[in-house]
Amino acid sequence: MKKRRKHKPNRLQGRTFTQEEALKQLRSFTKAGFGVFSSNADENIAAPPDRVYLLMKVPGLRNMPRLTLRTSEMSKQLIEDLIAHRSNTWPDAEPIDPDVTVED
Repeated sequence: MKKRRKHKPNRLQGRTFTQEEALKQLRSFTKAGFGVFSSNADENIAAPPDRVYLLMKVPGLRNMPRLTLRTSEMSKQLIEDLIAHRSNTWPDAEPIDPDVTVED
């Protein structure tokens, strides 16, 4: 059976970070490409996340551009568009796992 990949939210070694701390950690770990994390607008670490952030590493830029997805509809549209373009570009690619979970 294929091992399911898990994604980590704003947590590292059992510690929960504020949004700014999570951004600093993500910037340091995002060597190339992009990083994804979820948080809430208040930066209240006890509250559940209410948005998803996508950070992009762009060579030559000091700051990483950040896309904020504030609704599930925004993330659904982005995911569906990415899947459609991925299927069109790489028709023989491994299928997407719709049951992937975020690791606490």
